[in-house]
Amino acid sequence: MALATKILRESVKVGGYNYRIRALTVFQQLHVAAKLSTILMGFVTIKAADEGLTADRFGRALLAMSQNLTDDERQYVTVLCLSVIEREIGENRWQPIMAGDKFMFEDISLLESLELVYHVIDAHDMPSFFAAAPATGGGQTEG
Repeated sequence: MALATKILRESVKVGGYNYRIRALTVFQQLHVAAKLSTILMGFVTIKAADEGLTADRFGRALLAMSQNLTDDERQYVTVLCLSVIEREIGENRWQPIMAGDKFMFEDISLLESLELVYHVIDAHDMPSFFAAAPATGGGQTEG
């Protein structure tokens, strides 16, 4: 998967390393938002209650709340999000953390990988999309 050119976040610190986040395409964002819609709506509630949505809380909640996804769906969303992340490996030198569905760095833990997924979702402002969703009338029209 080729990296997008637009950088959304220049520096995110996770596990003692600097990462940067590139943009997902619109269709990639659509896939992530659709697969995680229920989870993202739950985070809108957390943000509305001002309970402080942190990367750590997101990672733990994502694990717990993604039980309704198949293993393939969970892996697809995770790999897709991680595919737009690069790690700083030297001054102004960056390397993608994924090659296909394989990690390029063996020291990234499960929680750190989920924190990175959070930063991708947050950089794309996906929870706000669900906060702004209009209420529906259940498919009924007035008249």
